[in-house]
Amino acid sequence: MKTPDRQRPLDRLSIKTRVAIALIAVMPVAGLAQTSSATQAMANPPDRSDSLDYQQADAAVRKLVALTDVTQLRNVFTDQFIGRVESAMSLLGGSLGPETMNLVTEQTRAVVSERIADGDALYSVLAPIYEKHFNLIELNQLVNFYQSPLGQKLVRISPELLTESLDLGQQWGMSLVPEIVSRVRARMNGASAASLAAEPAPADDAYAAPSPVE
Repeated sequence: MKTPDRQRPLDRLSIKTRVAIALIAVMPVAGLAQTSSATQAMANPPDRSDSLDYQQADAAVRKLVALTDVTQLRNVFTDQFIGRVESAMSLLGGSLGPETMNLVTEQTRAVVSERIADGDALYSVLAPIYEKHFNLIELNQLVNFYQSPLGQKLVRISPELLTESLDLGQQWGMSLVPEIVSRVRARMNGASAASLAAEPAPADDAYAAPSPVE
């Protein structure tokens, strides 16, 4: 009897998992979702290549991309993508097994790294966003800052700042839980008491003892 060939992990993905991975394309990413105007600008970029200001802004954005920590950007994009997969699975009432999750993580990091390695690919994503929020003078100021020792230090420690901020924020949020629970219970108890007080009292004669028979 011939033993069937072992399926690859990707071939064993359930239909639910495939649908979840498809859903990530339409789910928002906090902090990284492009605005509609930026998306439209990428799809239909204005023809300003002959403008001196445009050329200078283009050069400034490319410098900013080069000065930014590409590894950090890769990790952010990857983590957000994986989070979208998990969110899509939760919407479908399921979860990814360890083997499938490792496969998704591995391939996500590989694809994102390959695309970010192409400087123009990353530039095409960031350029409309920078262009929307900064003018040429501000772009040049950003370049000067990130070229400075302080700017490079900020790039180096940004992952630590983000991680520590999230950890401390989570701890602070957890410290508020007892107070929040206490207030919710108090409001619920108050609402229950008010509801009972608003109910009409039973009629006295309904519970009156029967008159003695003469």
